[in-house]
Amino acid sequence: MYDKKNGVEWNQYETMSDLLQNSCERYAKRVAFSWKKGRKTIEKTYEEWERDLLLTAGKISKMKEKHIGIVSNISYEAMVSLFAIIIAGKVAVPLEADQSKALYEKHIEKADIELILYRASTMGEQPDNCSLLQFQELFSMEGERFLEWPKWESDRAACIFFSSGTSGDFGEKKCVLLSQLNIVTTCAVFHMREFYRRTTETLLFLPFYHVQAFSGIVACIEGGYKTFLGKGPKYLTVDLLEAQPDFIMSVPQVSELLMKGIQKGIKSSGKEADVEKGLRLTKALWKYKIDLRPTVFQDIYKGLGGHLRVMTVGGAPISTDIIDYFEGFGIYLLTGYGMTETAGAVAQNTLRRLRPGSVGIVFPYNEVKIVDGEIWIRGNNVMLGYYKDEEATKHVMEDGWLKTGDLGYLDEDGYLFITGRKKNLIILSNGVNVSPEEVEKELLKSELIQEVVVCEKDGHIHARIYPGELSKEAEKVIQAQIAEEIKNYNYENSVYNRIVSWELRTAPFEKTSNLKIKRNV
Repeated sequence: MYDKKNGVEWNQYETMSDLLQNSCERYAKRVAFSWKKGRKTIEKTYEEWERDLLLTAGKISKMKEKHIGIVSNISYEAMVSLFAIIIAGKVAVPLEADQSKALYEKHIEKADIELILYRASTMGEQPDNCSLLQFQELFSMEGERFLEWPKWESDRAACIFFSSGTSGDFGEKKCVLLSQLNIVTTCAVFHMREFYRRTTETLLFLPFYHVQAFSGIVACIEGGYKTFLGKGPKYLTVDLLEAQPDFIMSVPQVSELLMKGIQKGIKSSGKEADVEKGLRLTKALWKYKIDLRPTVFQDIYKGLGGHLRVMTVGGAPISTDIIDYFEGFGIYLLTGYGMTETAGAVAQNTLRRLRPGSVGIVFPYNEVKIVDGEIWIRGNNVMLGYYKDEEATKHVMEDGWLKTGDLGYLDEDGYLFITGRKKNLIILSNGVNVSPEEVEKELLKSELIQEVVVCEKDGHIHARIYPGELSKEAEKVIQAQIAEEIKNYNYENSVYNRIVSWELRTAPFEKTSNLKIKRNV
């Protein structure tokens, strides 16, 4: 398809079969997936991937079960099974590994899961309210391979992902029902040449029960990328050395941990002065478009695999300090915005179009408008609805527009800025509306504050602050220093945004599975 306004071309598919058939034929001899098995590296080409998919999909198509759960460990067998379910015309429901029996049974009931595919090591106590089948049992079953890619309607249900919903209610998960068309629409993200520099290799370390990881992998497959299947966030540094990717899909907390690892390495090597000197030199040269950062900071690059230049970051807000830190070394953190309800990215910063503070340019496969400060989205990527919850669907949908519950604005060039959550909006006793996220963003600029939640208390703004792990002796010192930071913040900001009271926490905030703070816990 062609977007005249932005001069962008991208491929628009109707179904997952259309997308996969195109990729497997176009990139047949390229490596699609690789992973480590002991000391050995295993590789599968797109041609081999196609054969495995069509064989597994043929087996699944003969099963009576319609909604099939899949415990989403990062493995080739899970990858084949997930996509085979969709190709077979059934509904795939990615599930988080190592959950309690009670939680699995609750999810099974909500999504009408009839069968779960899994690896034994990823599931503890097994649920009783559906059938279970291990991957190796599935692959050893007799069955006939699809001789050609099956054709389905574009609006056929393909996936259910669990989400907190646009209201941000972390108590009761909703089942987001996505169609074949929904899940192939956002594959355009990495392949609009006007927006994005071409890359070829990535590392998957985020589990695909998050739509961010799932839609990212769909995009990589469409572009013929090689994807290294990692072992998860805990093993990221080791996997980076093995995979040597050009780019990775990340979340803010993981990017922050990588930054801290780099800082620790620089300090332990005693090269702080050399790095500072290198930063000044490369910054001066970059003004003249001379980029010596990969050469000057080659030791840092080697620690990240040697080739990493881009991290796409989503799922939660990220500090500009982290973005600036990596950019100093020539590694770009490209922030984006999307929801489970939009099957992935709605907007994203790219190497060619980058605006600090924004979540990027709105992609042309969807429309965005602002209604009373709230972001509304319409397009082929917007969900079919919440499964078995017509009332909740009607609440968030209006004439094809999804009411996101996020507050923000579009600038004159089409860049989207997020200012907060509608649900979190603080209404003071004088009627003034305050976005807590905007206050938190300013407070997090302090090196003393690791996590913060701003809320309303007795008609004024109250801050709950976690400074990190502290000894009893250090706690009093930090408390005085933070008091001074808040005094300075109040001096520099509007009277309506001033913090009247605050408290110091001794433990981190409870978080969701994708590392967002549970504000109301």
